[in-house]
Amino acid sequence: MDEITVINGKVFECNQCGECCRCLNHIDQLQEYNLGNGVCKFLENNKCSIYNERPNICRGEYLYHMYYEGMDVDEYYHMLHHYCDLIRGGKIDWKKTL
Repeated sequence: MDEITVINGKVFECNQCGECCRCLNHIDQLQEYNLGNGVCKFLENNKCSIYNERPNICRGEYLYHMYYEGMDVDEYYHMLHHYCDLIRGGKIDWKKTL
């Protein structure tokens, strides 16, 4: 099972904390996956149990090619890590982000 994001041969270093899968109450496109408490129904042991079939909004490669392709991959990964840190720290302003 492929459980990494790779763009242009560069791997996104995810620490698999699962926090991004615990914020679904803020993402309209993912409400069908929400257990009702913001947690994705497919999150098991901090990993996605449908990783290869997950929605596009959960795919770093898809988001990059759809919205950020002009950005350097390292810069894109840096941006993703920044948002990961904000989510883990409970400091993301969802109203401004989405």
